Amino acid sequence: MARITSIELTSGEMHTTPKVIAILKRIPGVRYIDIEILHDNGRRIEHHVVADSEEDRWSMAECLQYTFDGVRGAGGDIREISHLLDLLGD
Repeated sequence: MARITSIELTSGEMHTTPKVIAILKRIPGVRYIDIEILHDNGRRIEHHVVADSEEDRWSMAECLQYTFDGVRGAGGDIREISHLLDLLGD
């Protein structure tokens, strides 16, 4: 069975250079999901989220949504990102 081990999210339109790229990855057997956030100005931020903590994954989803949009988003936006983190957390 195939397993998802990494997901890349980008901000902006498909035909423009993204302002933010987030790389979510988890090595099988490792307790943490690693998140690397790359900004177009060269800034780089790393987060490590406890994979089996629903609260940590939701908090990270809120952080990612805010990073992409610049404003606190609706629950639906955060739920979509949280779902992607859940895929890596299983």
